[in-house]
Amino acid sequence: MPYNGSGVFAVYTPGTPYVTGSTISSTVANSVNTDFATGLTTAIAKDGQTTTTQAIPFAQGLTSAGTVIVTSNSANALAVGLTGSTNPALQVDASTASSATGIKVKSAAAAAGVALSVVSSGTDEKITIDAKGAGAIDIGSTSTGANKITLTGGTVLGGIPQNSKSAAYTTVLADGGRHILHPTADNNPRTFTIDSNANVAYPIGTAITFVNQINTLTIAITSDTLTLAGSGSTGSRTLAANGIATALKVASTSWVISGTALS
Repeated sequence: MPYNGSGVFAVYTPGTPYVTGSTISSTVANSVNTDFATGLTTAIAKDGQTTTTQAIPFAQGLTSAGTVIVTSNSANALAVGLTGSTNPALQVDASTASSATGIKVKSAAAAAGVALSVVSSGTDEKITIDAKGAGAIDIGSTSTGANKITLTGGTVLGGIPQNSKSAAYTTVLADGGRHILHPTADNNPRTFTIDSNANVAYPIGTAITFVNQINTLTIAITSDTLTLAGSGSTGSRTLAANGIATALKVASTSWVISGTALS
């Protein structure tokens, strides 16, 4: 085989190298040609017509002055590093990614920033953001990470994701940055409860929005403190029909809530 398993190419050796004035064996020549054909077929074509069959270990990451598009088409997670360019745009298509492994994106230590956009037609794809060094990742939405992730606004496709509930509900970590909807179809009074820091350690700065389309919605909290903005009163709040309210976590066990049709 022309490759030895470590990426080193070696052609057919019996009868080579050729000696000037000697007769070249057809067997040797054909074997050499076969090795070249196999080697070139195994190599990755620069025009993109080759489909790789194994993960490619890019020791130096991917370098691009424009846009790098990475598509997950298997159960394996993709790890992509960008180096050597200024503000490269990285688009990750997670529509076929495994919900168990997801896609991991890291910024290089010296990068000026990575603009990340996520295209997803599936459910529960996971995106892990790992910012390193002085680099920054602009994800244009709320992030719960800590390591120098810079939020610079921008447009997020889908805006504030919806979690519609037609029964009593206690929030989970994934509700941060979402709105919890009490829909018109459920003409019953409901209670949505913000779970305690002891149960769900929401990062400070987490915001959860509540929308009530019909009847009344009680916004409760377990053992932590929920304070009504303006009045300073604490405890459960009532959100009337067509009301909207946002609760913001300001300390480990403290939330402030404000909104329209909220009492």
